[in-house]
Formats: sequence, structure tokens, C-alpha cells
Amino acid sequence: MGVIWRIVKMAFSRKKEMTAAYAAMIGATTAYLILPYVFGQAIGQIEDMLTGGGVPLQSLLIIVGVIIGLSIIRGGLSFFQNYFGEAVSQYVSYDLRNKLYDHVQHLSFGFHDRNHTGQVMSRAITDVENIRMFVNMGIVRTPYFMALFVVVSIIIVRMEWQLGMASIG
Repeated sequence: MGVIWRIVKMAFSRKKEMTAAYAAMIGATTAYLILPYVFGQAIGQIEDMLTGGGVPLQSLLIIVGVIIGLSIIRGGLSFFQNYFGEAVSQYVSYDLRNKLYDHVQHLSFGFHDRNHTGQVMSRAITDVENIRMFVNMGIVRTPYFMALFVVVSIIIVRMEWQLGMASIG
């Protein structure tokens, strides 16, 4: 567990990038969660038009514009979330590679006699790549999925509590 905390500390040493990634995540999640409500409004207006309620076409076009706008915003913010998450993971990977290189340079000759260079390099590359993926997927994206699960669960329970409880449990 201590190793994971050291990796998390390395990731959070890049405060600007992490803040930007989380801010983009919050914005993208908000846009993502607003879209179903807007779709519901559009479907309701189309239903009113078909049943003779006489909804003006202009209000339907406004809703379509809002849907397109929210989708563009969500896509842009998701891009920035991915960009800054990948930037943080690359910075952590770069720092680890430099520390690993320095460490290997100071190992004894006996270590290099006992271990094949190819095996050491292969293991190091694989481990650093796995850490890079953990930083991007684990540290940056896990809060996104947790927040999405919690907020969607709350929305479902508030809309239809029996369905919400069945889907959560």
C-alpha cells in the first residue's frame, strides 16, 4: 500500500494538471448528466406535437441546439480530461524512468553479472508502463466513475425509487 501512496503523491505533485483534469471531469460529468433531461424534454414536445398539442417548432429546434451544444461541450471537456490525465501519467512515468535509470547506474557489478540486461530492461519497461496506466485510469478516472455511479443512482432513486433500489441492489 505504501508504494501506491508514493505513486499518488507523485501524481498530485503535478497540481495544475490534476486540477485541470478533475475540473474537466466535473464539467463533462455535468454535461453528461444533463443530456437525458434535455432528451426527455424533446421527446415530451414531440409527443405534444403528435397528439395535437401544438408545440412551436422553434422551441423544438432550441432543444436540439441545446443537445448539440451539450454534446460538444461534453466532448471537449472529455478531451481535456483525457489530455491532462495522460499528461500527468507521462510526467510520473518520466520521473520514474529517470529514478530507475539512476538506480540501475549505481548497482553493483555483481548485480549486473547475475542478471541479464534484457530481463532487467523488460521488467522495468513493463512496470513503469503499468504505473503510467494506473495513474491515468486509477487516479484520474476512478473519481469520474464513482461520481457518475453515485449521481445516477440518486437520480434514479428520486425519479422511481423501486427501479432505483432494484438497479442499485
